[in-house]
Amino acid sequence: MNKTIIKIKDNLRKYKDKLIISDETDNCIKIIQKGQKTLPIIFHAKENGFVIYLKGWHRNFLSEDDALDFLAYSLSENIRLKVIKIANIEYKWILEFKNDNNQWEEESFAQIPLFPFWLKSEIEYYQNNLLS
Repeated sequence: MNKTIIKIKDNLRKYKDKLIISDETDNCIKIIQKGQKTLPIIFHAKENGFVIYLKGWHRNFLSEDDALDFLAYSLSENIRLKVIKIANIEYKWILEFKNDNNQWEEESFAQIPLFPFWLKSEIEYYQNNLLS
């Protein structure tokens, strides 16, 4: 098993009553905070860096420290994922963070191109609150 994955699992062990942690592969784990509308996280250690997936959104990291910092941030109440759906299918994922005025601000997004924009859309928010 990857040393970074082992480090993550060791650090999160104290939250075992609040998290579901599953091994996807030796280099990949899935972390889900128990509750409704929480933000599932997949942490993937690759040969040349790390990738963190938050539903349909993802970010690449070259440094382990940066990836671990973002993982902790993803478990906090300071970010959330705004998910836009059409016909009950997710097609756009927007990462938002709380700014200095405690207001939500969009940071980046991912989306599926050429989706039927003329249909009515729905918005859902996913957020963790394990860490403050």
